[in-house]
Amino acid sequence: MFERLTADKVYLNSIRFGIQVNFPPHCGHEKAKEVDDFVKNVFDRLAAYEDSNLSPEEVQELAKAKAEAEGRLVVLPCKAGDSIYRPEGLKYSVFWTIANVTIYPDEIVFTDDSDNIFTLDDIGKTVFLTREEAEKALEVRE
Repeated sequence: MFERLTADKVYLNSIRFGIQVNFPPHCGHEKAKEVDDFVKNVFDRLAAYEDSNLSPEEVQELAKAKAEAEGRLVVLPCKAGDSIYRPEGLKYSVFWTIANVTIYPDEIVFTDDSDNIFTLDDIGKTVFLTREEAEKALEVRE
């Protein structure tokens, strides 16, 4: 397993963790209390995680299963670094590489290495994941 960092479940203050924050005198004790409250929150959250006796991998699997059950899990057909093909690039043996994937609340946007943007809806229509698929689409267009 892992070494428990919150074994005694006693939180004293941020000094217990070797955190010493020196604020200018005009900040007063409010800023120190704010930092101390933050550290206490982190301590409490870590203790709750350690109480679960789950490994980080198990926590990730549980989160994935929960997201899937709630319909929030989307498995993307491609990722950054994958090659994509467009029919217009085939005659020049050009392909692009996905440079970035951005997930917004209402859509997922891919950007290739030429700063072209496409969405999941474009895959299989104007953007293809294999050269063969792009060639078939080009044949249909011609």
